[in-house]
Amino acid sequence: MAWKAGRTLLLAGVFAVALGPDAALAQRRVRISSVEITPAEAAVVVGQQQVFFAVAYDASNNPAATATFTFTTGNVRVARVNADGVATGINPGTTIITARTGAGAAAKSASATLTVVGVAGGLVASRSRVGLGVGERYPVSVQLLDERRQPIGPATGLRWTSSNDSVARYAGGQVQGLAPGWARLTARTPWDSTVSVEVFVALPILVSAQRGGRWDLYAMTADSAPRFWPMTSDAAVELEPAWAPDLTRIAYVTAPPERPTSTELYVANADGSESRRVTNDSAIVSSPVFVRPAGNQIVYQSNRGGRAQLYAINLDGTGRRQLTGGASPNTQPDVSPDGSRVLFVSLRQFEGSQRTYDIWQMNMDGTGERRLTTSPQHEDSPQYASDGRSFYFLRFGSGSPPTRRLYRQSLTDSAVALPVTPVGLWVRAFSVSADGSLIILTVLEAIRGVGDVPRVVLFEPASGLMTPVRVGPGEHLVGPVFLPAAPAPR
Repeated sequence: MAWKAGRTLLLAGVFAVALGPDAALAQRRVRISSVEITPAEAAVVVGQQQVFFAVAYDASNNPAATATFTFTTGNVRVARVNADGVATGINPGTTIITARTGAGAAAKSASATLTVVGVAGGLVASRSRVGLGVGERYPVSVQLLDERRQPIGPATGLRWTSSNDSVARYAGGQVQGLAPGWARLTARTPWDSTVSVEVFVALPILVSAQRGGRWDLYAMTADSAPRFWPMTSDAAVELEPAWAPDLTRIAYVTAPPERPTSTELYVANADGSESRRVTNDSAIVSSPVFVRPAGNQIVYQSNRGGRAQLYAINLDGTGRRQLTGGASPNTQPDVSPDGSRVLFVSLRQFEGSQRTYDIWQMNMDGTGERRLTTSPQHEDSPQYASDGRSFYFLRFGSGSPPTRRLYRQSLTDSAVALPVTPVGLWVRAFSVSADGSLIILTVLEAIRGVGDVPRVVLFEPASGLMTPVRVGPGEHLVGPVFLPAAPAPR
């Protein structure tokens, strides 16, 4: 469009001069209703420049192509601004840059804040680590720091580069995930200050898989013939993977080569790199889950005291605390989206009933235990729904053939559990996609002469459609989990 092609002259306020007196006459016939200036705030170093753009809108909110602007600065000792909207930092301080069009009572204006520093203290990005799925985007901004390393305003005029632009790149204010892997995105100012952002891009499902005779962790696509992307490659058996809330780390359990009869908790980057052991207990550790939304702790199950109980621990292995105790085993934790509560399974007996595995909820500090399921059947594998107001779980059922169904239940006191999967299906494990539209199930299928064989299917609860996930000969999948929703920008 002609307006876009000439916006540098237009926004700088010289368009009318270029067109002559006819443009000025046309402007008088257009009633300007509002003015917009961008950026709304910016920061520069003394001697550096920042360009401000202004647009006028008519009563119909359309750009007024004939508007001309005058740019002024509130403090000429801090910065000066020319007719083209180019501001130059003179001395440290803050000033207001104003773009004005029209005259008298009809004049309209908009203002922006410009901060000038004598010596830049560097840059800081809104996130130093970003995790996202293939095809997803996430906004990242950069602030300029003053001499005391305090943010003073958005850094502008940045040039972004990527260490691997086939994995991730920066465009339009957002990090874009293109392929699974890791990339470092670096922003550079005109005066050569830099800041970097680590980006981890993942496929939608994380799984422990036996491929090539070894059990390792893989990311995989959510379709009937999945593509696999390796995340670990060693002699140990890695199981029960879990995603961090910011999608930049994973947790899992593995049997250390020196103690194959026990399992320990490990944490790694979301691409499987830089793995480190978190526990060292010579015990059976399982069911790790990150504490949301910060992701700086993990809740897990361990029999280190002789009976399975729940613990919380920092990612570096410090600060461990026991959350449950007593004579009852407590297992299979999940943490609520807001990080305030924990679902778990407990085997307890109540008067007039036999011992059963039920779903319980407690506060994150271990207080306020409350029983959520009361049926005589065994229930396990609780998982919060993404809305935090309901949860999923598995319940054993009688009949022939025996069934183990997936249910969903509200967290209200008078809740009724509603079945999700059909009768006759034995569900061994499950994971629900972030939007709830797809569930990956591990089911047991009875094969004559062989017995119960686990297989993985993709289940659409809205339609009931089940799609088997095919793997190669001798390959097996265990405990696939969906990538959670990307964290909210901050």
